[in-house]
Amino acid sequence: MKKLIMLVLLIVCLSPQNIYSNSSFYTNYGEDDSQQKLYRESLLSLLYPYISSEVNKYYGFPKQFDLYSAKILSIKKTPDVFE
Repeated sequence: MKKLIMLVLLIVCLSPQNIYSNSSFYTNYGEDDSQQKLYRESLLSLLYPYISSEVNKYYGFPKQFDLYSAKILSIKKTPDVFE
């Protein structure tokens, strides 16, 4: 029985295993998805100090929170005034 199991394992390990994929489909999907993720993470990182300040104001004391599952509900553009 042991010899049979060893023989099957040997055949499985030594058999050629060619796995092909359509790289253009997966590459394009991955780039778009990762680009969107990068934009979201960058925006949340830039907004973190403001979010933290508002959370502290709301609760009245520093409260721990996580931006991993944060949802951006709305973004408003202020008038362009640069000094």
